Amino acid sequence: MRMKQIVMLSMLLVISVSASASAGSVVYYNPQEVSAEYCENVSVELWANATGFQGGQINLIYNPSCANVTGWERNTTNFMIGGWSHYDGRDWITFATMDPQPVLLTGNYMIGTLTIHCVNESGEGCETPLAFIAPSRLLDDQGNPVSANWTNGSFSCKNECEGTDTSCGIYPNCENCNDYDGCYAYGDGCEERDYYCSSNEAGCNYTCSNRHTDYLDDWVYYCKGDEVWKRRLHHDFYCDGGSCIDHTSWVDNQLVENCSDSDGWVDTGNTRWVDDPGNECKEKEQKEQEYHDFTCLDGNCTFSVTDTQWLDTGNTRNKEDGTDCGFDYYDDFINYCKDDAVWKHRLFHDFYCDGGSCTDHTSWVDDQLMENCSDNDGWMDTGNTRWVDDPGNECKEKEQKEQEYHDFTCSDGNCTFSVTDTQWLDTGNTRNKEDGTDCGSDYYDDFVNYCKDDAVWKHRLFHNFSCDGGSCIDHTSWVDDQLVDDCNDHDGWYCSGDRRADIKEYRDYNCSQGSCTYTIISSEDCNELDGCYAYEDGCEDRDYYCSGGACVYLYSNRQTDYYDDWVNYCKGDVVWRHRLYHNFSCDGGSCTDYTSWVDDQMVENCSTQCTANNTVKKCYEGNCTDAGICNSTICGADIACEGKKPGESCGAGMICNSTCNCVALAPPEITYYAPESHVNDSQGATRTFNITINQAVNVSWQIKGSEVQTNESVTAASYTNTSAVIGTWNVSAIVSNVNGTCMQTWVWTVTSPCFIATAAYGTPLHKDIDVLRDFRDEYMMSNLAGRAFVEIYYTLSPPIADVIRENECLGTAVRAGFVKPLVHITRTFMG
Repeated sequence: MRMKQIVMLSMLLVISVSASASAGSVVYYNPQEVSAEYCENVSVELWANATGFQGGQINLIYNPSCANVTGWERNTTNFMIGGWSHYDGRDWITFATMDPQPVLLTGNYMIGTLTIHCVNESGEGCETPLAFIAPSRLLDDQGNPVSANWTNGSFSCKNECEGTDTSCGIYPNCENCNDYDGCYAYGDGCEERDYYCSSNEAGCNYTCSNRHTDYLDDWVYYCKGDEVWKRRLHHDFYCDGGSCIDHTSWVDNQLVENCSDSDGWVDTGNTRWVDDPGNECKEKEQKEQEYHDFTCLDGNCTFSVTDTQWLDTGNTRNKEDGTDCGFDYYDDFINYCKDDAVWKHRLFHDFYCDGGSCTDHTSWVDDQLMENCSDNDGWMDTGNTRWVDDPGNECKEKEQKEQEYHDFTCSDGNCTFSVTDTQWLDTGNTRNKEDGTDCGSDYYDDFVNYCKDDAVWKHRLFHNFSCDGGSCIDHTSWVDDQLVDDCNDHDGWYCSGDRRADIKEYRDYNCSQGSCTYTIISSEDCNELDGCYAYEDGCEDRDYYCSGGACVYLYSNRQTDYYDDWVNYCKGDVVWRHRLYHNFSCDGGSCTDYTSWVDDQMVENCSTQCTANNTVKKCYEGNCTDAGICNSTICGADIACEGKKPGESCGAGMICNSTCNCVALAPPEITYYAPESHVNDSQGATRTFNITINQAVNVSWQIKGSEVQTNESVTAASYTNTSAVIGTWNVSAIVSNVNGTCMQTWVWTVTSPCFIATAAYGTPLHKDIDVLRDFRDEYMMSNLAGRAFVEIYYTLSPPIADVIRENECLGTAVRAGFVKPLVHITRTFMG
């Protein structure tokens, strides 16, 4: 397993070095090779000697069974912002300048210092490359890569207790090391050493075992009377009889709890309802309590019950409505009204519980009829009279008297009346109106037309009504004479018949019986003009008809001569072209199209042509078309590909390429990937990663080095994550087949809505938070410095947001004094 990891790291080392830029700018370790003993640390610096860089990102890998990066300290003097993500065997580092704007650097700058821990405890030790891998890169202030060589380093892990021989026979100048074997002090404890001869020059060395340092066990609880105490066992290691021995003793005795302090009454959870002596319609609730007497047992406080009692809880409830209470009785009789009658009854008082109170529920009983008021209803004269028009004669009047209807009803237990209607009745007396009094309704008859010479006039009869000797008489006269129409104004040409008439005629108008009439003087048939007429360099068909007293026409089939577009056609393997000519002329009274193919021209000879990929062409449907077959004679393809299509095998491990040359299979290449890295999403988003490969491969999808999906024998693949989690993730697609391996890596940053603004508003959905989120995605995440700032913010802001979320007053202050001004500034900046 260890050898496999070293081989894989060596392959990645070769890949990363081969992908480096030409000599010049360089990223390197100082020192390049480092080592440490087991459980010890060593520091190594990362440096960049380059031109015009603002920051960058570093992906480095190593064997996690040999080394572990336990610390990263960035050079904050030159690189004010950045981040560090650590995984087993892999670290991702970002760094950038900001003062306050991004600054371009040229020269040799230390990026920061790594702390590497030796983790291999085997006797033989280990060594691992410290390899740079994609997408490690330096970036300018626009986020574009800066060319640089990436020089890998190495780390060695050594074991301080290694050795192979405990005798000095193989080193004749060495003393006998076994004499030193025994127990030795180690830290605040001890260890046992087995000495051996390291070399004739180095002398004795040793391996260690049973190494211990002093320590304390967890606390143990115990009883003293009714008190709980705690203590812990101290392990004191020191040499005793040549061995490292554990000497133990109890220390740090402390009082934890006095159980007697917890004695007292405790609710049992049982309750009951009893009568409330203060209200005969209520019950009160009581709870049961028991007395707990606490003592210490096995290091814990336990209790026993020594007494019980019932106490009022203060809760009450109503007795069931209708429960009898108080004393019932009757009131005296009183009169009342029922419809139009007077009745009498008396009030009965019935006492029972209602809503927790003893309530008097009353009802009327013993009803008896006293008087019916409706027996007195009728019409009565008021003594008032009047003269009104006689409807039988408009020139007379008649006398009337007034009456009102008395409707008796019961009110407050007595019969009273109200006037519900009035009427006027004729007395039988009449009299004439004064002569000349208007009567009836004056009116005009409709206008009547009449003739004056060749003109039409109109007038109407007026009816004037007035009284005369007691009768209404109609007095009439002709009024309102008006000129209607001068018939001579209508003389002229007209169309005869329907809307689309064929005949036009000349009419002479005069007045007859109050209207204009005419006689026809002459006429003409427009159909005689129908036929085919010349139109520009063609012709048109015309249909004549009468309109507005004149012969006009509609045209149809209007055409001018023209050519169709060129049409290619094949003669063998030669492409020719010609076009169709349309010649229009009148024939048999209609506009006729006479067509012919003209202007034949040769376009190209396909039999002498090859395609860009060295396959032959032929003429098909008027075009030189790729036949898709390699031809070594005409096109200069390899003889091994003769008659084959590009992509077919031309021998073991060989293939006809796109230009029909027989070549060895190349390693797979990722020809397309989406989206572009760096990828930004919000928490919970769905994100799909896509790749296209130039040959069939197996695909391993990995997040932070852990495989999440595989695809077998494909040329295109995708991975979809449906629940984005906050953080920065390396998503990799590793493609491989017998020809080799290739990898595409995305840096995927998943963020949450602004922590502080969300806490201040109490929701991530407020429109102000949308403004800050848009600014983050559009402006901050589009450049290296902005992404580094967002990463620092998401590290520091959650604990601040927790404090704001727990204090409503503080949330209001932050919202008014910080978030809203920031949103206003952001809106202004974004326009």
